Amino acid sequence: MNLLHIAVLALVQGVTAFLPVAPLAHDALLRAVLGWPALSAQAELGVHVGLLVAGTVYVYSEVGSVLLGFAHLTMGRRTRQSRLAAYLVLATLPLVTAAVTVTLLGLNHIADGPRTIAWMLIGFGILLWLVDRVGMTLRRLDHLSGTSALMIGFAQVLALMPGVGRAGIAVLAGRMLGFERLDAARFAVLLGLPLLLGLAGYDVYQMIDGGGEAISADGVVAGALAFAGGLFTINAMMQWLDRATFTPFAVYRVLLGAAALAWLYFG
Repeated sequence: MNLLHIAVLALVQGVTAFLPVAPLAHDALLRAVLGWPALSAQAELGVHVGLLVAGTVYVYSEVGSVLLGFAHLTMGRRTRQSRLAAYLVLATLPLVTAAVTVTLLGLNHIADGPRTIAWMLIGFGILLWLVDRVGMTLRRLDHLSGTSALMIGFAQVLALMPGVGRAGIAVLAGRMLGFERLDAARFAVLLGLPLLLGLAGYDVYQMIDGGGEAISADGVVAGALAFAGGLFTINAMMQWLDRATFTPFAVYRVLLGAAALAWLYFG
């Protein structure tokens, strides 16, 4: 894979990673249309690290609260920070458990074709629009409870279906539970950080186990572009949601899914 292909795929993943538009669907559809291979292991590591840094930079206050909360938990203290840390663990466990189970059973690639991706983009785009339109806007992140964190966590398991998108389903679940748009989006970003950290660690393990080097020019380029794209779009999304709705993201999903179906059936 040449540097242009790496740059395009890394930037696409970076730009879409924290938006409710299914980033892996973009990667899969783009590669299917252009006939490109997947990113190398080094480039994937770069993307994961770049996105991890971008998300951490944007929600640094919540990250600081979570780290302080873990310290409080070790000391047996019940504080606002320790509750947030516990809720983050609760919301992360279902997806991690499901992903490990699917991997061990060898079910990773079941129903992951372009048609499935297209229909999931459309279906969950419509669902996002409906929930965002009729859902109440009553709760802030400070109102998060163990039950709501666990419900968002179980909803994230649906992200194992191609075309759903982890950030999208987390936002959708948050809106169903009555969280304000900005708070639902910020929690979705925060929820992505442990998963990105785990993916980056797994990337490093695989490369070390295979005798390869983790740091390469491919990884540096991919990481820089993913970081820039991720930080830019998180900021743009939050500014938009401060005064508007998720409708553009829902419409975009439907249009992308429709375009993918047109290409599959008539292209």
